[in-house]
Amino acid sequence: MLKKKENNDNQFSKIKSIIGQDAVFEGTLQAKETTRVDGLIKGDVKIDTVLVLGLTGKIVGNVQAATIMIGGTVEGDLVATDKITISATGKVTGNLHTKKLVVDENAVFFGQCFMGDHAPARPEPETAQTPAPAPLKAAEQSSQEYRRTPRAKAADPGEYPKAVRSRTADEIKSADDGRAAGE
Repeated sequence: MLKKKENNDNQFSKIKSIIGQDAVFEGTLQAKETTRVDGLIKGDVKIDTVLVLGLTGKIVGNVQAATIMIGGTVEGDLVATDKITISATGKVTGNLHTKKLVVDENAVFFGQCFMGDHAPARPEPETAQTPAPAPLKAAEQSSQEYRRTPRAKAADPGEYPKAVRSRTADEIKSADDGRAAGE
């Protein structure tokens, strides 16, 4: 006999964990079953199946789940192995990594979105910071205004874009001298 395929609608009826509207949870929340959040979570959330963030729910941290439905506010990155849905009342400030994305009209999203079958997983934060370039002298600033800076190479599909570092005036000058000399 054929077995009925269980869809996400059936999973929502099986909510096993609930963080209530007046609850405040600090730390990492992990659950295997469908979880609904109507309160405040300060920390990362890792759900094996579905996360439902209600209208009054707020998460300050990164979220990982198979399916994520946002009706409240998230300040952090979202990683979904299947789908992210941001409803009209949802507000996300962070990057999205998912195969499928649904954003309703009037939803708010600030960040980058990486999607498709080969969307890269959320990258680890870089530990080394590049130093800020030294301030330019007035003469260098005026010559810098007319110089064209090279464009960064676009990332290949499925590759997470690398950070672009600004170059100092000396680096630009030496690169220009090298091009003039035929290097």
